[in-house]
Amino acid sequence: MGTSNIDLYGATIGFSGRLRISGWTADTDLATRLRALRKLSDETKNHDLERDLYIEERKAERGIVLTQYWREGANGWRVFTYCLWIVVMGTYWVLSDYGRSFVRPIVALVLSVFAFYWIYVGALETPKAEYVPDFKNAVRAYAIANAVPFVGSLTLEKEVKTTLLCGGRADLAVPGGTFVCTPVPPPSLPFQLITIGQSIFSAICVFFAGLALRNYFKLR
Repeated sequence: MGTSNIDLYGATIGFSGRLRISGWTADTDLATRLRALRKLSDETKNHDLERDLYIEERKAERGIVLTQYWREGANGWRVFTYCLWIVVMGTYWVLSDYGRSFVRPIVALVLSVFAFYWIYVGALETPKAEYVPDFKNAVRAYAIANAVPFVGSLTLEKEVKTTLLCGGRADLAVPGGTFVCTPVPPPSLPFQLITIGQSIFSAICVFFAGLALRNYFKLR
């Protein structure tokens, strides 16, 4: 029977090892079988299943490689770097289902705005009570703008950034409830690190969303 007669559409592939933990195994034969199925999927032009099988191969390799390291007595640094790679894979799964979902990274990006808003509020100097509304509005604007990678924070007005940095050091209240301070203090190290962290996270989410769309519409 030729491979053209094999219909794998709608098929799902999963595996577990001796410990019955889904996605983990130390059996090298299983990786070989997954590779054979992936070749079959390629021959039948079932590209979605082929991509899924490739992901399952990478997942199977986690337990296989760690088991080999254990048996060979690999040095600690080598094991640590590989464990770090497993963490990266886990993050990739959580944020985009291994590049198969563009909804996950978009939802994560939206939720990150609320999370970083509260992180900024906790890290920045709290202003006097009469300036709290302006301060929170400025933090909210900054969190939203910084969710746009690379250029978002550049679109903020100078007054917004001044409000963030001045906090409770207002020297002069002006009509409308806003305030200024002199001199404007430099950003604190925690604030800078949080800003960098949000920028990186936002860039990753946008990249994963674009990657998922590319994977879906990619021509083979």
